[in-house]
Amino acid sequence: MKNKKFEGNFVSVFLETDKDNKIRERVYLKDSVNIIFFDGKSVFLIKEKRWENNGEEVVKILSGLIENGEKPEESVQREIKEEIGLEIEKFKLLFEHNQIGTVSQKRYYFVVSIKSGVEQSIKILQKYEKKQLIESIMNGDFGITTSGILIRVIKKLNWET
Repeated sequence: MKNKKFEGNFVSVFLETDKDNKIRERVYLKDSVNIIFFDGKSVFLIKEKRWENNGEEVVKILSGLIENGEKPEESVQREIKEEIGLEIEKFKLLFEHNQIGTVSQKRYYFVVSIKSGVEQSIKILQKYEKKQLIESIMNGDFGITTSGILIRVIKKLNWET
């Protein structure tokens, strides 16, 4: 059994019956795109001030929800234009992840090729060489989910040192 309890702009909540006939709430988030910038030598993440951190700057993977009727590739282009003002054409899907649980969502992870030195004109990009990124992951500079994703990105990029 699956009955809709709430439908919002970003989430839907359903009452679902599990295999033990228990009724549980499940939250479905809109699918998202997650974007890592790469120039062949370095990965670039986004610096952003967050209200939940009292306005302090955090470094994160650029991400955004896929809007109704949009393809993931269209979302990548729109999000990059909205967030950093770049129009891009060169990007590729690294991997997809289906989060299934109390909160469920499909996430698409893309890598965007950028020219070396572009970060100097885009002040919200934080540059990480491979060694620096691994050290930041090991130091706990990112959350658990972001750290896991970045480890997977490092593997997928077949990144030379």
